[in-house]
Amino acid sequence: MMPLTLALCGICVLAVLSFCSVIQQHSVKLHDFENVTIPIKLPDLDNIITRRRVSRRPVMYGFNDRAFALPIDLITSWQKAWQESGWETRILSVADALMHPHLPVLKALLDENKVDQYERMCFYRWAAMAAAVTEEGGWMSDMDAFPLYIQPNEGLNLPNQGMFTLHDSHVPDLLSGSKAEWNRILNLFLVSIGAHEGFLSESTLIGTLIDLYGDDIGYIVPVRDEVVPGFLFDNIDEVACKYYHKKVKALHFSRNLKDEAFFGGFLEIAMRGTNDKGLTKVAIFNSDGKPVTKSVDGKTYENVNGPAISLMFSVEGEPLEELRNVYTQYWPRLTSLFTNRIRQQCNA
Repeated sequence: MMPLTLALCGICVLAVLSFCSVIQQHSVKLHDFENVTIPIKLPDLDNIITRRRVSRRPVMYGFNDRAFALPIDLITSWQKAWQESGWETRILSVADALMHPHLPVLKALLDENKVDQYERMCFYRWAAMAAAVTEEGGWMSDMDAFPLYIQPNEGLNLPNQGMFTLHDSHVPDLLSGSKAEWNRILNLFLVSIGAHEGFLSESTLIGTLIDLYGDDIGYIVPVRDEVVPGFLFDNIDEVACKYYHKKVKALHFSRNLKDEAFFGGFLEIAMRGTNDKGLTKVAIFNSDGKPVTKSVDGKTYENVNGPAISLMFSVEGEPLEELRNVYTQYWPRLTSLFTNRIRQQCNA
């Protein structure tokens, strides 16, 4: 009787010979996969590809640098909001910009124009996106631009056949385009900086490009058509719903919206929140120490002397803080609060 080990070896030899025969029939060179002449047929490949397409999520790119001085909680809120709306998020940095071969040219131009660090990073994000985005292209938003009615399928199928699109006119808070288009616009920046007059910033240069080239720069969506500032209101805690229609893709919660956040009552609501004992106590004062009050019907603030930026706030009797500091502190909470107010009040 043949030993068991010899029998098993014989079976192994036959299996190897059979496998080699199959490989020869399919002309597959195991040492050179780049020259495979006939692909190996995977089981149910079509179904696998279909499942991948169905499960695929678009990517919303952002860019951050310490020059922007953004609160960590705001960045986290931005990621959470886009992810809950069906998108993946990727935050680019200077490291991504350094991957673009034209960054040294951009840096030299910015140096020549004595552009400060904040605006420099605003320009660098274009190089970062042009380098990092996939060939099919993609979207980028400001880190304070949050989704409203934009749909994930718009991320998988770029608007306007991938033509570069400014979704808020000269305000670069929401942008989309193919990789070729991102690079075209970056090159347009490089050749147009010299023609720009006055203060050089990202938005002013875009304004110059629109003046010089018009619609040739790309598809330009009018201001407040697809991106609308946050905190537009009719009365305290009453959203001005006429601005937040179904075409609005995103909300821009700029750091410059302190007045709107206050006079609309949204800042005070965010500050009050809740604690273990109920609503947090908030007191608001003018710079001269006189308290700010509300009208009898609660729709407006009264006794506001001077600009809102001069107001002082106290929470639970703590020392007074200026509006700019209070807004920055509650900025992340305000984004979700106001978005929820739109959904509650404007979709009835």
